[in-house]
Amino acid sequence: MTTHLPAQPAARDPDAATTLQVVHKTRYRYSAPVSLAHHLAHLRPLNDAHQQRLAFHVDVDPTPSYTQWPEQDDGAWLFSLAQPHRTLKLNTESTVRVWPRFAGLRPELSPAWDELAQSLRFTAGRATPLAAAYAYPSPYVPRLAALRDFARPSFRAGRPVAEAAMELMQRVYSGFRYESESTDIDTPVADVLKHRRGVCQDFAHLMCG
Repeated sequence: MTTHLPAQPAARDPDAATTLQVVHKTRYRYSAPVSLAHHLAHLRPLNDAHQQRLAFHVDVDPTPSYTQWPEQDDGAWLFSLAQPHRTLKLNTESTVRVWPRFAGLRPELSPAWDELAQSLRFTAGRATPLAAAYAYPSPYVPRLAALRDFARPSFRAGRPVAEAAMELMQRVYSGFRYESESTDIDTPVADVLKHRRGVCQDFAHLMCG
């Protein structure tokens, strides 16, 4: 399967932009033939106020029997393979123009974190914001009282969310030690918090939690 998506125009200052070429390759090799496979891929660059997808090309081998591009431009797409296969190859090539994202950031002007949290809660009859999908626990980021207690000093009632998040980030940076091979891919975030050490994915899970 080969798919091309057209560029989408954006009215932005070209002199402030950087153009990136992004190539991604995924390879699966199975020990036995796989007769049915469903995949959700998050490899298509987003379009937003600071990023423009100029071109996107994807090639999947073997050719999927079903492909779905969601109406929402969230970077994801679905595809299924209904024929036996021992390998799967997925290549994407993207051209993306990016603008400075945080040059004009004013953390003190961001919305209050507690008001923002309330807006992400489910309310009958109201469309749920896309960001609400990231507010739920997951296998690697459970809801833990210890994480809540760790974050609480930064998240005082009514404090701007960007200001609070940046302070929390600095506390993780100064209070934890980056130590290669100190954790595995499935190390619980509670252990990272307890031992105050880890690698990139551990600190990302810690911040999300």
